[in-house]
Amino acid sequence: KELALLLLKEAFSIYQTKAGDSHERTVDCRIHLGKAHHSLGMYDEALDCFCMAVYMREALLGEPHPSVSEIWVLISSVHRAKSKLELSLKASAKALTGYRNAHGE
Repeated sequence: KELALLLLKEAFSIYQTKAGDSHERTVDCRIHLGKAHHSLGMYDEALDCFCMAVYMREALLGEPHPSVSEIWVLISSVHRAKSKLELSLKASAKALTGYRNAHGE
């Protein structure tokens, strides 16, 4: 898993340099990097990746987009792993609101 993290960091650096922070592939790589941090128990690092990714996606696609909601689910998962249940619930509520706005109730 540590090797995967190193490779993802390298890929992220390449995407960031070549395409910029707001490019779709850079944001996707940031999400994968967050997932790798999460799987290694590096929750603060995962949260940093996911929070930056959610704000970038919101700026690119708008808040109600389903791919934004997917990141809020990941943020909720990190908060749950850190036993920050109130924050987890808030992130889940944001995800649900986004799904409802995108798909109807």
